[in-house]
Amino acid sequence: MNQIYPVDNRRWLVLAAFCTFSFTNGMAFVQYSPIVQIASKYYQVSDSEIIWLSGIYYVTYFLFAPLSLKPIQTNLQYTLGVFSFITAVGGWMKYLARDDYNITLGSFILIGIGQLCILAAPAYISEKWFPQNERSTAISIGIFCNYFGMNFSILFVAILFDLSSSADESMSTTNLTFAILNTIACILCIVFVRNQPKDAPSLSATVIKQPIIQSFKELLTDKEIIIDIVSLSAFIGVSWSYGIIISIILAPFNYNQEQIGWVSFCFSITGTIGGTLTSIYVDNSINNKKKISYDWFIKIFITLGLLAMIINAIVINQLNDTSIIVLSGLIGFGLNSFQPMAITSLIEKTFPLFELVLMTAVMQTANLVGLILNYILLLPEFQTSCLWVLLIFCAPFYLYVILRYHTVKLKSDLIEEKRLFFLDAFDKLCLLLKIIFSQYLYNKFFCHKYYDSLSSGINKYNPSKFLNNQEKIYQLYLQFQFFMQIKLNDPRRWMVLASFCSFSFTNAMAFVQYSPIVQLASPYYGVSDQAIIWLSGIYYITYFLFAPISLKPLQYSLSSTLGLFSFITAIGAWLKYAAFGNYEMTFWAFVIIGIGQLCVLAAPIYISEMWFPIEEKTVAISIGTYCNFLGMNFAVLFVALLFDNIKDTGQGMDIMNLTFALMSTLAHALCLVFIKDDPIQQTNNIKQLKDINIISSYIKLFKQFYILCDLISLSTFIGASWVYGVIISLILTPFHYSQNQIGWVCLCFSTTGTIGGLLASIYVDRLIVLKQLPNYDLLIKIFICIGYISIFIHILLIDLVSDLWIIIFSGLIGFGLNSFQPIAIQSLVEKTYPIFELVLISALMQSGNLIALIMSYFLLLPGFEDKCLLVILAFCSPPFLYIVLTYQTQYKKSQKSDTIEYVELIDAKQLNQNLISK
Repeated sequence: MNQIYPVDNRRWLVLAAFCTFSFTNGMAFVQYSPIVQIASKYYQVSDSEIIWLSGIYYVTYFLFAPLSLKPIQTNLQYTLGVFSFITAVGGWMKYLARDDYNITLGSFILIGIGQLCILAAPAYISEKWFPQNERSTAISIGIFCNYFGMNFSILFVAILFDLSSSADESMSTTNLTFAILNTIACILCIVFVRNQPKDAPSLSATVIKQPIIQSFKELLTDKEIIIDIVSLSAFIGVSWSYGIIISIILAPFNYNQEQIGWVSFCFSITGTIGGTLTSIYVDNSINNKKKISYDWFIKIFITLGLLAMIINAIVINQLNDTSIIVLSGLIGFGLNSFQPMAITSLIEKTFPLFELVLMTAVMQTANLVGLILNYILLLPEFQTSCLWVLLIFCAPFYLYVILRYHTVKLKSDLIEEKRLFFLDAFDKLCLLLKIIFSQYLYNKFFCHKYYDSLSSGINKYNPSKFLNNQEKIYQLYLQFQFFMQIKLNDPRRWMVLASFCSFSFTNAMAFVQYSPIVQLASPYYGVSDQAIIWLSGIYYITYFLFAPISLKPLQYSLSSTLGLFSFITAIGAWLKYAAFGNYEMTFWAFVIIGIGQLCVLAAPIYISEMWFPIEEKTVAISIGTYCNFLGMNFAVLFVALLFDNIKDTGQGMDIMNLTFALMSTLAHALCLVFIKDDPIQQTNNIKQLKDINIISSYIKLFKQFYILCDLISLSTFIGASWVYGVIISLILTPFHYSQNQIGWVCLCFSTTGTIGGLLASIYVDRLIVLKQLPNYDLLIKIFICIGYISIFIHILLIDLVSDLWIIIFSGLIGFGLNSFQPIAIQSLVEKTYPIFELVLISALMQSGNLIALIMSYFLLLPGFEDKCLLVILAFCSPPFLYIVLTYQTQYKKSQKSDTIEYVELIDAKQLNQNLISK
């Protein structure tokens, strides 16, 4: 029979008293946000100093929050009484300070100290006072009263200053009102808050939790929990920052204080309603003994919040007032509603860690995030792109929460799976040995001369049972062999690939960023058009000269190498942004970014070999390759759209380079966090890859003439694809195409190739799963024929066809010249086995870069500027004939794998026969 726990009716009074304290303390946090300019004049300081008054909340909580835990644990009543009294003292001190900024600063420090116990207390109050089926609602109410206080403050202040003609009088009224409310909250805490109910409301309330220091130690030594806390608290910090910078976002659109107040109020009220309703639903489900999917709620809410923020950032210039309010409401609904779910999920996940410790760690991290974001958003360079900064900051945490976060601990899942697998296999082995040993005992003691003398023993052991175990022995042995051959695929492989793809994508953006705006970039930098185009040529030169240098680092440590090269790329991107029209500095920035891409082109094949099973390798190579193409063509489209909407070239250049620098930095962070050297389960293949001699592979490669011909022929089409992407603007400019139109043509060129290559890769992997050899030659020849013929038709009809046909032909060229690449790479890996894949792909890409460099040189000569497609077609004709007529894949690697599997099968069968005969 289930035990029924008594519930104290005073619990709602305790929660209500705490909520008044949380509400009134939160009001001071953002009270100056809608009136920054008025407050700076009142206190005779800069706008930044006014905004940094809110930053005191972040600093005091981050530094001193752990000091409040023991008092809360010892006596909730006295602790809330003392901290609410400190808040009230700070409120009156702020009122009495009048226009003295230093005294006001001291009052904010006191109020900041007063809020030390506010953010963590809801979880503790819900644990001590509320039954299991009311906790989510209690946590939700406790959290959202703080938000409600912040945004009520913005609305109240905005309306007050709109109605009053005297700023001094309104400032005094505001501070007096807040001081009175703080005092009322202090009285309510002293009167109604009690330490704990007479009887525990639930079983978990009776459980003695770990001590505070021990909980902190366990928390800080658990890598998965740390990542969970950082990821979830990042969204909490973003929500706080958004609430503070609403006035900065809306100021350029001439919003008055009252309008900003209503937008802020909408931001908080939607999140409060959404979070409270969700919490009620969760508590009702718990009451009905239903399982709750916290993860589903968390992921839905943050996705909704970020999507609304993306839409707001993109179209904010075209929105009316109603749309601004609706989008702010959706952002608040997403970024605020998820918080009680996230907290309850973390409590479930980290039990029996002390809730106070967990909540303090979450809120400390969120305060640190809010402090960092406030600092960044107050820099002059970022004040016009606040939403984009928040989105870029959220991106890695969003990916982690969506892909990896789970309320049940995930970090041990794979280890536990492997442990259970080996235990199961061990049990099977023990049973097998037991049967064999029993058969041995029977043969030794119950046969021949011992049979008559031990007839009673025969009856006892039932030897006929063991005589019929031949088949069972054989089946168990086969099952054991099957278990021992299972290879567990590391689920982190997709995060490793995605992180590399973000690096490849952002590195490639610089390659063609000036292609659609050559005529704008040349006067900006004070150089010729050719000098701008040759910035892309730096990529070709650096890769051709230095690519082999990156192979040994990749082989030695994948994580360190990609982390280093992504860091170099980020440095180059920031140097390019800081150049501000200086061509020499921009040139060296491109050199640095070119060095950063040394490992980008060869890494996909190595990652696929290290991390992916054979039935996923072609798709992995395809994704890793095409993210580079997508980065190039996204850059062309982004730049084209940007400069179509911005008339000031200098401003457009700054926005473009700043965006690319931020994205490169984000990619670097993703590489550092998610890329690992090896999967958890080591295989012989991985060890062999790390032991291969790079120099001997190069020697083998260059000794075989037919392989060199294959490399040159296939890399010619790769180089032609890169060059076509760069010179699209030169081809279409004579036909009066705008930057916007050129951007869409480039996107069509890359997208068709990406889709075609991915579908072909999936088809190839499917054949491998079915134990069939893919016909790489047929796929390669079909793709390059489509690309080659499309270029030929494009040359003939470019003067006659409409814009739609130009896009169609560009799509077909992209489909042909891009789709064949992952198939060609797999074909070469098969054909040149056992040459090291890294060496092979590095040589292929070096050749492609050299050919692209030569093509670019010809295309920039005065006589060839209007014959770009003819030059590309002329370069591709001999390789086209060679591939169509003579190229053929030799399946050396597949045959080697089949031989190994066959030998293992023969050995297993022989072992089975020996085992049964014994």
